[in-house]
Amino acid sequence: KKIGSINNISFDTEKTLISNFDWLSPKDATMLLTSMGLSSVPTWLRPFHLLSNGEKYRAKLAYLIGVAKEGETILVDEYSSVVDRDVARAMSYSLQKYLRRNNKKIILASCHSDIIEWLTPDWTFSPQKGGALERGQCLRGKKPRVELQVIRVESSTWSLFKKHHYLTEGINKSCKCFIFT
Repeated sequence: KKIGSINNISFDTEKTLISNFDWLSPKDATMLLTSMGLSSVPTWLRPFHLLSNGEKYRAKLAYLIGVAKEGETILVDEYSSVVDRDVARAMSYSLQKYLRRNNKKIILASCHSDIIEWLTPDWTFSPQKGGALERGQCLRGKKPRVELQVIRVESSTWSLFKKHHYLTEGINKSCKCFIFT
């Protein structure tokens, strides 16, 4: 089972950021926010609309991960694309530790290959490497069987996905579109 999109998360602007995580204990909320690179008390005490774009992205990611129930898979497109590389590194190290400690499953899509080293994922897929699904470092024991299918589709298929894109709903007319299942 998968859970919602990062773009569908909204925060109560009357509350501080950390107060939007009120289903968690204060300790768990601070650990979750810290694992996304939001480790500053002044940041926790600001309302969402006063955060920078990168902080907003990390807060939404924290929320998405925090609400995921056992057995659900978290899907994140354009992971780390709205943060600088130093923040991406810190966030990735903290994120992988948090996910493993809390037994959460996540699929991250990104055009940045530097995150692979920082996340130490169980699996990676790279179109630049011939489209092979590769095993990463196994830190959780036996890896599940994964089958990946790649299908080229018409660009009109984008209409199914555009509402989930983090910046815009448009694509270049000359693009080639694929669906991965």
